[in-house]
Amino acid sequence: MPKYEVDLDVTFINGKEKSKHSFELEELEISRATKLWITNKSAKESEFIETVKLNFDIDKNTNTTTYYEFSTSIPTTIITSFIYYVERIDSEGDTVVFNSHDL
Repeated sequence: MPKYEVDLDVTFINGKEKSKHSFELEELEISRATKLWITNKSAKESEFIETVKLNFDIDKNTNTTTYYEFSTSIPTTIITSFIYYVERIDSEGDTVVFNSHDL
């Protein structure tokens, strides 16, 4: 899987509310087949991965879904015209699997 050191601008969409978040110099492995897989490849915690995990836990507790729109500082395998939601987080907690969704 391709590894990137990338800045991410992510819009979190929850109902009618949108919030923008920026994550700098994230060391991530990003691959896409039918789903988008993003894995932390840094020796330290990924602020992006930890934020998504926190939102996913809140979504499960409130029975809601947060959607994600990505913009990247360099070309990656993320299709930036897609809207994504978290399908699952691996048991190690360092990989988030997203699926695309039409709003």
